[in-house]
Amino acid sequence: AVLKMRQSCLWLAVVLLLTEVCSFALSGLPLRGRLADELARLPARALVRILEAAARSEQDPHLFRRRLQDARLNATVGLEDFETIADVASRKLAWRGFAVRIILITGQLRVESLLQAQMHSFLQAADLVVLVTWSGAVTPDHWLREAVAEAGPARLQLREVVASEANTMSVVVPSLTTAKAQDTLFRFGLGAVEQSLALLRPGATLSSVDAVVLKTRPDVYLPQWLVRHAFELDYAVKPQYAARPFLYRVWVPFLDAVQPFYIADEAFSASLLDMWHLCWVPATLRPVPKTMGRGRFHVNRWLMPFLPWYPLLFAYRRNAYDITDKLMEPGAADPKHTGSQRAAAMQSSLVLDLAASQQLRPEVDAYLMQLLALWYRLIVTFFRVGGGATTGAAGSQGVILLVQGDATITNRGSYLELRGVRCSPGAFGFKPSASEQIMDHSLADCVPRGVDAAAGLARANKESLHFARPAFSAAFAELILQGQVPVDGVSERIAAAANAGFSPPMHFASVHGHVGALHYGRFEEELQTQWCADFAWASSLRWSEVCDNRRQQDDTAMHAPTLPVEYCCFPAALHCPAWLAWGTLNFVLQLFHSVIAMPNAAELNEEVEGCCHDTHCVSVLLGLCHARKDLRQQAFDDMCRREGLRAICTVASAAKKLPALWVPSTRQEWNRAVQVPLWRPAADALQV
Repeated sequence: AVLKMRQSCLWLAVVLLLTEVCSFALSGLPLRGRLADELARLPARALVRILEAAARSEQDPHLFRRRLQDARLNATVGLEDFETIADVASRKLAWRGFAVRIILITGQLRVESLLQAQMHSFLQAADLVVLVTWSGAVTPDHWLREAVAEAGPARLQLREVVASEANTMSVVVPSLTTAKAQDTLFRFGLGAVEQSLALLRPGATLSSVDAVVLKTRPDVYLPQWLVRHAFELDYAVKPQYAARPFLYRVWVPFLDAVQPFYIADEAFSASLLDMWHLCWVPATLRPVPKTMGRGRFHVNRWLMPFLPWYPLLFAYRRNAYDITDKLMEPGAADPKHTGSQRAAAMQSSLVLDLAASQQLRPEVDAYLMQLLALWYRLIVTFFRVGGGATTGAAGSQGVILLVQGDATITNRGSYLELRGVRCSPGAFGFKPSASEQIMDHSLADCVPRGVDAAAGLARANKESLHFARPAFSAAFAELILQGQVPVDGVSERIAAAANAGFSPPMHFASVHGHVGALHYGRFEEELQTQWCADFAWASSLRWSEVCDNRRQQDDTAMHAPTLPVEYCCFPAALHCPAWLAWGTLNFVLQLFHSVIAMPNAAELNEEVEGCCHDTHCVSVLLGLCHARKDLRQQAFDDMCRREGLRAICTVASAAKKLPALWVPSTRQEWNRAVQVPLWRPAADALQV
């Protein structure tokens, strides 16, 4: 009787819970219907302004509130209503072509001769050219000022930005200086383009969906045919995906076939509205060592717009199974290989090699297939890639060139003489057209070609001569999803994962999106395994040597044999504290020294370095490793009570305060953001 009563109570609790969930889900339907009706009745320009504010809502929620007030909506709008806004926008703002074409050039004028040689063709192809650079870079008698005066502000503009004080993180991490500067100029340029729309069509009312913007840099060579191609593309997105996140498609010169969201940002084009999505979220400029792979700044720029809409990407953001960080990492070369075979083996992704030979654990393999299937689906849905060729040699050729700072460019009338090409993924296999001859012997050194669309992923991985596998066409993704490539152990399983069901976009603030985001670890800590190489392995070992389970494992590989290899090779959970990596500890030490100017920074640095090179101290640090977070914290508290570890505890405590990678705000955080900033510089957090 007692058992039956307990079962009855349990069933009653389940019924009540389901009733509550259904009530919550259905309660908003009438409100959403009313909101959709109100949005549909808005003028197109008012709806565009709401979408513009939504694209910037994480960084400026005030703007979103103001745009809603301007629209005078009666229905209450919250973060969970972004799906309704996207539904209405997909119908009301379907792509029908662009009214104006704009070229936005941002960056330092390192290669002025290239810019001067291309300016005439830019002015021919575009309605407006906007150049944004740092104040002081253009002297009073510079040729650019004469060109601006001759063309007029409706055709050519020079915008100069006063350099602000160095970003806190940039002082410590030099690579951030470039990223922060790029983002500053990019935002300023988008604002300048927005302000200039009225000049382009006097009397007409243009908005950000009427303008296509081709963003480039002064050191990028864009062939004339490519500029025309980017402007003449079909940018339409299927209605069920429009505004989730991009309203229209985006053109990019290449993207990576292996690493999701490793996409070229030297040049790309999109509507002015969608360009606002591609500004870096401030938190993504903070380094989280060894979690995002080699192209982390590229990945962060392109991942963030998609993150709120596709729950699986929360696992990718937090480096689930260490896949995000290791996907581009090569395996160890086989001594039997020689020549080009050995060179290719040293660049072949170990993760894909293990997947092709069925050597990954089932749960890791399933996640990888789902991730790549989603990546390819997003490519096909939202991107135009390269020069338009699909298969064959033309489909695997680069379409842009990056030139070095000391390059020389001479316009010979019938062709451009260019010397000083940078061999980058965008330049691989570049073939100049007959009317645009480029005389540079260094192009012959750019040996690697792009991914062959018909070859399949495993072969493309095996034949790679660079850590990147650039694809100059979206055809490779289409063919893999359709199962039209050779069976290779990977491509057909990606197709199977895609055919098993592609989850539609769902915003994380909606009921179903919230469940999906939690399932994929939206609030979980980033996983990193750098501590293995720093503290647990012999210094001569590489990750590929330890984690390639096809090799004979050496018991002496680990300094601490009590730690299983599974802690370091595709771990299912974070075992050691995220701060336990020399890169993170050193980063905090530099903050102490350079930014906060702590009086005892040098002493702390000496003690921490001493601990990291002391066998006993390292064994104490590795004792903090455990799958349960509470036990890791307990071990940390116990360690800090000991004598001689004060420096490690001080630095580790500061490292734990460093902000994690960006996670979209919860509804409550977003609603409070009108009063409370969403982020704070890391140095301020450390000082607090």
